[in-house]
Amino acid sequence: MKLEKEKKQKHELFERTIQICEANIKLVSNKRELLAFKKGVIADIETDFYKVKEVKVPSTSIDAYFYVINEDSEAQIYTTSSDIIIAKGNFLELEKKARDIRFSLLGNEGLFYRFALRMLEDKHNIFSFHACSLFDDEKEILYIICGGTGSGKTAFLLKGIEEGLKIFSTEMTHFKFQPGGKIEFYKGSLLDNIRIGNLRHDYPKVYKMLNIKLPNIKDEWGTKIVVDLSQFQTSFDMLDDPQIILVFPHIEQEKGESIVNEIKDRRIIRKHLYDNISSKIGETILLYEQIPVIGLDTPSSAKRRLSAVDKFTQYKKLQKTLNVIAGIKNCLKGVRE
Repeated sequence: MKLEKEKKQKHELFERTIQICEANIKLVSNKRELLAFKKGVIADIETDFYKVKEVKVPSTSIDAYFYVINEDSEAQIYTTSSDIIIAKGNFLELEKKARDIRFSLLGNEGLFYRFALRMLEDKHNIFSFHACSLFDDEKEILYIICGGTGSGKTAFLLKGIEEGLKIFSTEMTHFKFQPGGKIEFYKGSLLDNIRIGNLRHDYPKVYKMLNIKLPNIKDEWGTKIVVDLSQFQTSFDMLDDPQIILVFPHIEQEKGESIVNEIKDRRIIRKHLYDNISSKIGETILLYEQIPVIGLDTPSSAKRRLSAVDKFTQYKKLQKTLNVIAGIKNCLKGVRE
C-alpha cells in the first residue's frame, strides 16, 4: 500500500494557469512547490507585471505551457515548440542553493518572465518596453523611461512621486496597436526593488509618504527591498492613445546639472527602442548561477517586433524623444518643461 502511494505521488502532476495582461500560461509540475511564485522579496514577479493572477479558463484559451519536472538529473531546458517550455532537473535542490533567486525558473529575472513576454507578443500582439512609466494627470502625458538595470528608472519613479506624477508601471510598459494608428497601454507593475539608501537619504519625502519602516542594515546602498508604490498609481488600468514623451536616461548619483537633448533622428530612436524591447526576450541568462539558457527570440518574433518599433516611432502623439544625463535630484528637470 505504501509503495503504491509513493508511486502515485511520483507521477502526480500539479497545475495552475496564470494570466498576465491577456496571456494565459499553464504551469505544470510534479512538485507543487515549484509552481509557487516568490512574494515580498526582490525576486517577486509582480515587480515585472501587474496582477499576476491564477485563473480557470478552457483549454482552448491556453496560450502556452510551462512544464517543470523535478528529477535527479542534470538540469536542462527544452523548447519543443514556440509555445512550450520543459524544464527538467533537481530544481528543488537548486532553489535551496541559489544565491540570486531572481534568476530562477519563476523569479522576476527568470525563465517564465521572459517566456511570458514572448507569449504576449506572439499570441496577443502586446509588446513590452523595458521601461517604467509615469502619467501627468494635468497635461495628460505619459512619460516612458526606457532603460536597463542601473540606468535610473527608479530615480525617475521616486522623483516623479515627489512632483505629483502617477505611476503607470515600475518596470515593463506594455502596449498594443489599435485601428487607426492608436495605441492602448496596459498598466504594469506597481512594486519596485529600491535601494535602502535611496529612500533614506535621496528621497526622504517619499519615504515619509510611504509610511514604511526601513531595516537598519550596514550595506544600505547595496541592499534592495521590495516597495509597494500602488498608493501612487493611476486611477485607470488601461490608457488609450495618450500623448507620449520618451526618455532614455543616464543617471549619475551626484551629477549637479541636467543635460537634456532631443533625439530627432528616427533611425537612432528606432535602434534604441529595438534594443530595449528585445533585451529581456533575446538575452542569454544563467539560471541558478549554473544553467545557461539561450534567448527565447525567433526570426519571426524579431521581425514582428521591429515592425512594432517602426510603427511606434511614427505614432502621431509621440511628442519627443529625450536623452537625459542627470543626477538623482534633478532627473526630471528639462523633461517636463
